[in-house]
Amino acid sequence: MRSPSVFLAFFCMALPCLAQEGSPAQAELLSEVTFLTPGRTVTLGIHFKVRKGWHLYWKNPGDSGQAPRVRWVLPPGYKAGPLLWPLPRRLASGPLMDYGYEGELLLLAPLEIPATAKKGELITFLAHVDWLVCRQVCLPGKAELKLTLRVKDRRMGPAMRTRALFQKARDAFPKALPEDAHVTAVQDARSLTLTLTAQGPFTGARFLP
Repeated sequence: MRSPSVFLAFFCMALPCLAQEGSPAQAELLSEVTFLTPGRTVTLGIHFKVRKGWHLYWKNPGDSGQAPRVRWVLPPGYKAGPLLWPLPRRLASGPLMDYGYEGELLLLAPLEIPATAKKGELITFLAHVDWLVCRQVCLPGKAELKLTLRVKDRRMGPAMRTRALFQKARDAFPKALPEDAHVTAVQDARSLTLTLTAQGPFTGARFLP
């Protein structure tokens, strides 16, 4: 399996990779709530805005590209879970097939708050983010994102400014198949055939490797 750095080097042989100046993608760190509650889990989001005609990549970028990467710097006792990815679009380019996002992207990240967090504390979260945004050329981008929230000893309330954005991202998550659905796979040297059967309400499915 090729490492991301090797994969990116290979990709840049096919498409010019430019410096970050004038990047068509911008990132910010958002919170779904207005404050923190000890012992609870909060959802943060890496929000990308992408210029028209450009795209970012899914966790499996496909035949080319590189997915956004996030490295957290958190206070002791705080723990970030894996990123949650909305369903991507198929991005065809000649014989290649990539998977990614256009317009905007919100990657959700659950974050555990320790029970020992003290009322009144101001907690700062740092996220070092790297991404690759592409059109006919590719631009590597990076940012150090910062967000500060206060700890309070009551139930967390939603932040109205970001509520609709977080809900939109959740609505775009992959949906579970009906409980009676079954998938069988047959593979040979050249192809993989998937057969899906279901008795309950079902309107279709997409296969994303």
